[in-house]
Amino acid sequence: MDDNGHDDGVSYSDWQEQLPSHPAFSSAVGKLAQEAVNIVLRLLKILQERTVDRKALQNTFESAANAIKQCAGLKKIVAFLGDAGVGKSSTINSLTGIPRLAVAVSAGESVIKVTTIFTHELPSQSNNFAAEIRFSDEVTRKSLLREQLKNYFRYEFEFDDEWDDCQQKEYENACQTAFKIFRSLFCDKSDFESPRAGREFLENAYNGNAHAALGVMEEWCRTLLAEMMTGNEAILHFEADNVDDLNAQLSPYTTEHHDFEVPVLCHLINRVTIGARESRILQYITLADLPGTSDVNQVRAALAHEFRQQCDAVLVFEPIARCVDHPSAERNIATNAERFSTNMALVVTRSDDNVDDALAQNMHKKGQSIGDYFLIGSQIKQLDTQLMQIKRKIEKRRGAKRQKTTGGNFADLTLEELRLQRSELIEERQQQKNEQFKLLVDARNTHTTRLLQQDKRRFMPPDVCLTVHCVSNTHYIAHLLDTEPDGTLLDVEATGTPALRAWLLGIAAPSLLLAIEERIGKFSLLSMKRKAGVLEVARAPGVSWPKITKFALRSIETTTDTSLLSSLQIKFSATVEAALGYHNKLQSTWHPSTLRAFFLKRGKHSTKLQPLPTCWNEKFVEFQTKEVLNPNWATMKERVHEELEAMIVILIDELHDVPKKLDKAEFMMAAQMDNISGVITQHVGRIRRAQTLHLETFDKELGNIKQNASFDEPGAYFGQAMRLMYEECSNMRVSHLQSDVTEVLRQHVQRFEAALEVENETPQEQTARQTIMPTLATALADMERIDKDLKALKEASNV
Repeated sequence: MDDNGHDDGVSYSDWQEQLPSHPAFSSAVGKLAQEAVNIVLRLLKILQERTVDRKALQNTFESAANAIKQCAGLKKIVAFLGDAGVGKSSTINSLTGIPRLAVAVSAGESVIKVTTIFTHELPSQSNNFAAEIRFSDEVTRKSLLREQLKNYFRYEFEFDDEWDDCQQKEYENACQTAFKIFRSLFCDKSDFESPRAGREFLENAYNGNAHAALGVMEEWCRTLLAEMMTGNEAILHFEADNVDDLNAQLSPYTTEHHDFEVPVLCHLINRVTIGARESRILQYITLADLPGTSDVNQVRAALAHEFRQQCDAVLVFEPIARCVDHPSAERNIATNAERFSTNMALVVTRSDDNVDDALAQNMHKKGQSIGDYFLIGSQIKQLDTQLMQIKRKIEKRRGAKRQKTTGGNFADLTLEELRLQRSELIEERQQQKNEQFKLLVDARNTHTTRLLQQDKRRFMPPDVCLTVHCVSNTHYIAHLLDTEPDGTLLDVEATGTPALRAWLLGIAAPSLLLAIEERIGKFSLLSMKRKAGVLEVARAPGVSWPKITKFALRSIETTTDTSLLSSLQIKFSATVEAALGYHNKLQSTWHPSTLRAFFLKRGKHSTKLQPLPTCWNEKFVEFQTKEVLNPNWATMKERVHEELEAMIVILIDELHDVPKKLDKAEFMMAAQMDNISGVITQHVGRIRRAQTLHLETFDKELGNIKQNASFDEPGAYFGQAMRLMYEECSNMRVSHLQSDVTEVLRQHVQRFEAALEVENETPQEQTARQTIMPTLATALADMERIDKDLKALKEASNV
C-alpha cells in the first residue's frame, strides 16, 4: 500500500472473471467437444491410410477432414452506436481487456471514421494482433466523390442568400470538408498540388463538364488502389506482436491528416477488421465500432447502416451527463428498439464524472437515496483530524531530535511508530473515500437506470424493458494498467464493465452451444454404419420433401397475404389520404423557408428549439406504420413461424417412419438396425438446429424490412422513393417553392427455405466401409456417449 492508500503492483485481467453459468461456457461441454474432435482425428488417420487403395472411401475422408476444419460457427456481432466522443472506443478497450486496441482522441473525434470490426482471429493470422483494411468498391467510391462535388459546388457556386445562418455554416463546413478530402486524396496530382490549383480544377469542372471531372477522379482513385488489388477488391493486411505496433502500421491509412504531402486513403476505406488473440471476450463475440451517428457523410452513413442491419445486438452510447434527453441516443433507441428488442442496451459512460459533495447534496435535495454518504464523510473528517495530529507529532518529534532533546510528552514514541500509525490512517481514509465514492456512483447509476427505463418505455416493444449499463472506463482501465486516477478508485465491479461483459456473453451463449451441438452431431454421423438397402429406404423421405416444402411456402405466402399484405392494400387509400393530409398541413402552416430547409436535408431536419429531428418521410407513412404494420406485423411473424414449424414436424415425421418401412422390407433380416435410430436422431437434431439458425436469419431480415418501412434511415424504402423529389425541390427558391410529393410504397416478402442434407452412398462405398467397421463401431459408441452427456448437461442447466 502506498501513501495514498492504493495497492502496488496488482493489475487486473478479465480472465479472472467467471464466465456465465451456461452450458456453452461449461468446461465439461468443452471437454466433450474436444473428445469428439480427437475421435474424428483418429478416424481420419485410419481413413487416410485406407483411401490410398480404396477411392470409395474418399468422400468419407473428405467429410471427416471438413468437419475438423470447420470453425465453431459464426459469432454474434454487436454494433456500437453513438456520436464521436461518447466512449465507444474506451468501452471496447475495457471489454477486450486491451488498452489502446480501439484508438480515439480526447477531442471527441474518432480517429477511424469507418466501420471497425474487432474479432478474435483473422484468417491466416500468425501473430498476436492482425488487421485487414478493405477499401470501397468502384460504385461506393463514385458515390463518395459525387457527394463531395455536390457539397463543394453548392456553397461555392450556388450560394443562396435565403439560407439562414445555421444552413450557411453547415454548407460552408461541408464545402471545406469536401475540399480537404479532394486535396488529401489527390495531392500528388498537379490539379490539387496547391489550394489554388484545386479550386481552379473544381471551378472548371462546374463550368464545364462535371461528369468528366468525376471520371478523372475515379481513375485517380483506381490508380491509388492499384497495388493493393486482390482479385476484385483492394485489401491490405498487417500483423504485429503488440497493439502499439499494429496501430503504428494502421495509422498512415486510417488517420486523417492534412499536410497534403502524400495521398491519404482513409476516405476510401470500407471497413477495418482487427484480430486480437489476447482478448477473452472476442473468442465468443465480435464487436463493431460504427461511425458516429451524426455523421453527415451520406455514403459513410449508408455503409454503417447496411452493416448494422447484419448485426445481432446493439449498444447505444451516451455519457451520463446527457443520457436522458440527448436527441442522438433517443433516435438510436427509437429506430432500433423493435429490431433488436432484448438484444439492445443503452451504455451510459463516464459514470464517475462529477461525483462529489455537490452531487450528493443535489440528489438528497430531490429526495433520491444516497445511503450513508454524509455519514462516511463525517468519518473521513475525523480521520483527517487524526492525521493532522500525527503530522504535528512527527514534526515536533523531528524538531526535538534536531535539538538533541530527550524526554517530554513524546519520549515513548518513535518516528517509525508515528509513521506506521500515519500509514494505517491513510489506508483507512482511502478505503473510506473509495467506499463513499462507490456509494454515490452506485446511487446515481441506480437512479439514472430507473429514469431511463421509464422514459424510454415508449420506444420499447410490449413487455420489454430497456437494458441499461452504467460504466466507468477510466477506472476500469486504471485497474488494467495498474495506474491511479486522481483521488478515488472504484473497484472493478463498480465500474460496470464486468456486468456489461457478462450481458454480452449471455447473448452469445445460445448460438455458441448450438454450434457445439452441430459439430458433435456431424461427428456422430461420420461414425454411423450404413447399408445400401437401408439407405434406399432412408432416401425415401427425400423424394417427398420438395413437395412438402413447396406446399409450406405457398401456405406461408397465403398467411403473409392475409395477415399483412391484404391490409396494406385495403388501407392504401387511407395511407395516401393521411400522407396528403400531412402534406397539406405543411403547405398551409409551415413557413416557406422552413419547408426549403427540410428539402435541403432530404426531409429530415432539426433546430436548436427542436433538437430531435422531424422526419417528413416518417410522417408521410405514419398512418401505415401505426394502423397497418404495427398491429399486424407480430401476428404475421407468429403465423409464419407456426407454418414453418408445421413443415418441420412433417419432415421429422417422415424420418421417423423409416424404421417402420424397414420392418416391412425383404432385406430386414440381413440389415443391421443398430444405427438406424441413431442416424435419425442425429438428422432430426441437425434439422432442428438448421431451423433455429434460419429462423434467426429470417427474423433479422424481417426486422430490417420493418425498420426500413417505418423509419427514415439510410436504405428506407419511402426515403429512397422521395430522394429525387427532394433533390429537385432543393434547387427551388423560397419565393417559387412548390410541392411535388410522390408516394411510393414498396413491400418485400422474404421466403424461408430449410437446407436439409440427404446423404448418399454408392455400393462401392458400402464395400469399402466394411474395412473400417471396427473403428466405426468404437467411434460410434464414444460419440453416442458424448451426445448423451451433452444433453444431460443441457437438461441440468435448464437450457
